[in-house]
Amino acid sequence: QYISFICDIGCVSTGKPNPEPYKLAMKKLDVLALQSLAIEDTHVGVLSATNAGIKTIQIIDRLNPSMLPSKLAWKKVFNFAEIKELVNAI
Repeated sequence: QYISFICDIGCVSTGKPNPEPYKLAMKKLDVLALQSLAIEDTHVGVLSATNAGIKTIQIIDRLNPSMLPSKLAWKKVFNFAEIKELVNAI
Protein backbone atom coordinates (compact mmCIF):
# COMPACT_ATOMS: atom_id res chain seq x y z
CA GLN A 1 0.00 0.00 0.00
CA TYR A 2 2.95 2.37 0.59
CA ILE A 3 5.01 1.49 -2.46
CA SER A 4 3.68 2.52 -5.87
CA PHE A 5 6.81 2.04 -7.96
CA ILE A 6 10.04 0.06 -7.71
CA CYS A 7 12.99 1.11 -9.81
CA ASP A 8 15.63 -1.60 -10.12
CA ILE A 9 18.54 -2.17 -12.49
CA GLY A 10 16.13 -3.60 -15.08
CA CYS A 11 14.37 -0.24 -15.41
CA VAL A 12 17.42 1.80 -16.39
CA SER A 13 20.25 1.62 -18.88
CA THR A 14 22.82 2.93 -16.39
CA GLY A 15 22.67 2.09 -12.69
CA LYS A 16 24.18 3.74 -9.66
CA PRO A 17 26.27 5.85 -9.25
CA ASN A 18 24.58 7.38 -12.29
CA PRO A 19 21.52 9.44 -11.23
CA GLU A 20 19.30 7.73 -13.83
CA PRO A 21 17.48 5.45 -11.32
CA TYR A 22 16.47 8.41 -9.19
CA LYS A 23 15.55 10.59 -12.16
CA LEU A 24 13.33 7.82 -13.56
CA ALA A 25 11.65 7.30 -10.19
CA MET A 26 10.95 11.04 -9.84
CA LYS A 27 9.52 11.15 -13.36
CA LYS A 28 7.27 8.12 -12.74
CA LEU A 29 6.08 9.56 -9.43
CA ASP A 30 5.72 13.07 -10.90
CA VAL A 31 7.81 14.72 -8.17
CA LEU A 32 10.75 17.10 -8.17
CA ALA A 33 14.10 16.55 -6.47
CA LEU A 34 13.15 19.25 -3.94
CA GLN A 35 10.12 17.13 -2.99
CA SER A 36 12.18 13.98 -2.57
CA LEU A 37 14.34 12.38 0.08
CA ALA A 38 16.67 9.44 -0.54
CA ILE A 39 17.84 6.94 2.04
CA GLU A 40 21.01 5.10 1.08
CA ASP A 41 23.60 2.92 2.79
CA THR A 42 26.57 3.21 0.42
CA HIS A 43 28.66 6.02 -1.05
CA VAL A 44 27.64 4.88 -4.55
CA GLY A 45 23.96 5.20 -3.62
CA VAL A 46 24.49 8.60 -2.02
CA LEU A 47 26.36 9.74 -5.12
CA SER A 48 23.50 8.60 -7.36
CA ALA A 49 20.83 10.39 -5.33
CA THR A 50 22.78 13.62 -4.79
CA ASN A 51 23.66 13.75 -8.51
CA ALA A 52 19.92 13.65 -9.13
CA GLY A 53 19.61 16.68 -6.84
CA ILE A 54 17.98 14.78 -3.98
CA LYS A 55 18.70 15.43 -0.33
CA THR A 56 20.10 12.12 0.95
CA ILE A 57 20.28 10.43 4.34
CA GLN A 58 22.93 7.74 4.70
CA ILE A 59 22.49 4.86 7.13
CA ILE A 60 25.91 3.99 8.51
CA ASP A 61 26.50 0.27 9.03
CA ARG A 62 28.58 -0.02 12.19
CA LEU A 63 29.15 -3.73 11.59
CA ASN A 64 30.66 -3.25 8.14
CA PRO A 65 33.67 -0.93 8.27
CA SER A 66 34.00 -0.98 4.47
CA MET A 67 30.77 1.03 4.23
CA LEU A 68 32.30 4.42 4.88
CA PRO A 69 30.20 7.54 5.41
CA SER A 70 29.85 9.71 2.33
CA LYS A 71 30.75 13.38 2.57
CA LEU A 72 27.91 14.04 0.11
CA ALA A 73 25.16 12.82 2.44
CA TRP A 74 22.90 15.53 3.87
CA LYS A 75 22.63 13.61 7.15
CA LYS A 76 24.15 10.42 8.50
CA VAL A 77 22.24 8.13 10.86
CA PHE A 78 22.78 4.78 12.55
CA ASN A 79 19.20 3.44 12.65
CA PHE A 80 15.68 3.87 11.33
CA ALA A 81 14.50 5.72 14.45
CA GLU A 82 16.90 8.54 13.57
CA ILE A 83 15.47 8.65 10.05
CA LYS A 84 11.96 8.95 11.48
CA GLU A 85 13.09 11.89 13.65
CA LEU A 86 14.64 13.66 10.63
CA VAL A 87 11.58 13.11 8.45
CA ASN A 88 9.23 14.32 11.18
CA ALA A 89 11.34 17.47 11.58
CA ILE A 90 11.08 18.37 7.89
